[in-house]
Amino acid sequence: MGMAIVDLSIPIREGEEGPLAAVKILKEVTRAWSARHFKEPCKGFESRTILMPEHCATHVDAPYHFVPNTRTIDEMPLDRFLGDAVLLDLRHTQKEGQPVRREDLIAVCSKDRLTIEEGVIVLLLSLPGYKGLANDAVDWLIVRGVKAVGTNVDIEEDAVEEGKKVRYAHMSFLTEGICIFEGLVNLDTLPTKKFFFVGLPLRIEKGTGSPVRAAAIIKE
Repeated sequence: MGMAIVDLSIPIREGEEGPLAAVKILKEVTRAWSARHFKEPCKGFESRTILMPEHCATHVDAPYHFVPNTRTIDEMPLDRFLGDAVLLDLRHTQKEGQPVRREDLIAVCSKDRLTIEEGVIVLLLSLPGYKGLANDAVDWLIVRGVKAVGTNVDIEEDAVEEGKKVRYAHMSFLTEGICIFEGLVNLDTLPTKKFFFVGLPLRIEKGTGSPVRAAAIIKE
């Protein structure tokens, strides 16, 4: 039995626009400069310095990102970032201009015959421009004991109270130790709704999150 690996990660590169692409890459050492220090056939080496936020490109949020006195990314057990996963394809269920609601999640699970079991990683696929989990959808996933949640769009709905942004999804998931993967791509290419997910972070001391190389591993 073989396996297929589907890359779910945004390339980290300069020149992209948007909050997930604030990357600066500096060519620090070039072959032209370093070649004279090495004996042939070595032509020298090249290396680059990459400056970027912890929450750039495809990344994962640690609880400490929003919740004080909780775990940073290096303190999270590695098994929180990989495991059995299910894809909830909301593109034909989610209502335009509305956040994902509990009833949307239930409808997709029913249609695709999926069960959200304790310890599973749930990935959500929405149409571009759609975003947000309503409070009841967040609560529904937490009650089911999911290990992590990931999405191709913003996980927060556009909620404002007393003139300030509300971060119910982030606060609720992260308080429960449920890490959040954001900026996932290629979810629409997955040939199955069940697979093994990997999204290991860098071991950043006291990190609030980390870029990840996310992938779906599918048995064939």
